[in-house]
Amino acid sequence: MSVYKIKDLAIEISERVNNPKDSGHDKFVGLEHYDSGNVRIIRYGDASKMQSSAKAILKGDVLIARRNVYLKRAGIVDFDGLTSGDSIVLRAKNEVIRQILPFIFNTDKFWKYASKFSDGSMSKRLSPKILMEYEVNVPDKDADIKELSTLLWSINDTLDSYKDMLRECDELVKGQFVEMFGKLGKKYKNFENKSLGDCCIVNPTRNSNIVDNMKISFVPMTAVTEKGEIDSSNEKEYSEVKKGFTYFEENDVLFAKITPCMENGKGAIATHLINGIGMGSTEFHVMRPIKDISNSYWLYVLTTLNDFRTGAKKVMTGTGGQLRVPADYLKNYRVSLPPIELQDEFAEFYKHIDKSKFVIKEAMNNAQKIFDGILRENLC
Repeated sequence: MSVYKIKDLAIEISERVNNPKDSGHDKFVGLEHYDSGNVRIIRYGDASKMQSSAKAILKGDVLIARRNVYLKRAGIVDFDGLTSGDSIVLRAKNEVIRQILPFIFNTDKFWKYASKFSDGSMSKRLSPKILMEYEVNVPDKDADIKELSTLLWSINDTLDSYKDMLRECDELVKGQFVEMFGKLGKKYKNFENKSLGDCCIVNPTRNSNIVDNMKISFVPMTAVTEKGEIDSSNEKEYSEVKKGFTYFEENDVLFAKITPCMENGKGAIATHLINGIGMGSTEFHVMRPIKDISNSYWLYVLTTLNDFRTGAKKVMTGTGGQLRVPADYLKNYRVSLPPIELQDEFAEFYKHIDKSKFVIKEAMNNAQKIFDGILRENLC
């Protein structure tokens, strides 16, 4: 192993394209097209819609997002196109280095360096100059680099396969919802047409019998994911959080109402709450199922569907980054209410898929640990 600076391994590319519409490129990579933690950038937008200048990129270039480095966004592209000035573009000095280069920017060591030396106060940016001075251990022999990169790409492909399986599970659940209950906003079978506010209690009042020293779950926005996962293990005394937070109970549905969390799909069924009680972010709307009318699984999946989220986005109120979905959107949303027996059947299907996802996640976590260990041992 020898220590190299990034400038020893790659060159920064800053080929300016002043008129993207006439550049001949149809693909554009903006910050929204990065996936945090992924070494490949596979998403892109339409370059013909760009209004400002851009930088040209070639297949095999590595892009690093300059802004908000805590999001850990960097990856290799397998297409020619354009990117914005918010991306640093690196081109490996040879084919051997090209295979290993994107993994260098997938380590905690690199992102800690990037965070420490980013410039600015309000919107910190990583400068190309600072990036090029980053030092990394790299095997001395080309054969060793090839062997390492082959191993890393193999594990990375396995991780991508697991991610695809999880996405397919989510799509299967949504497909089953539509098959059993029809499309949102459409009359289905002989189901009653109801407002969602008649099917559940939106933002219910709290139980007045809770004592101050009761242990409960505290759930900030960061404890809920875009995949319906919730971390309810953070324990607080009720007295610590009874003011200034949102109250909910076991099996209530949480719906993130603020941008961009709402558009990204944040929400979950509140489960495994300590003493069955939770307090969380004020940016949650709470939906409580009504016995014999609705269940949590029907309500939750309904809120994850594109039609529901698209409608919610249209009625958001506020300014800038403080746009929120009003509670009335949930209360007045029209649905075809299926019989509770059918909802319960769907809940069993959901739980079955969820068990499959658990197995996939366990395998994925084990592969990730191996991947991270190899990175630490070889590229730090």
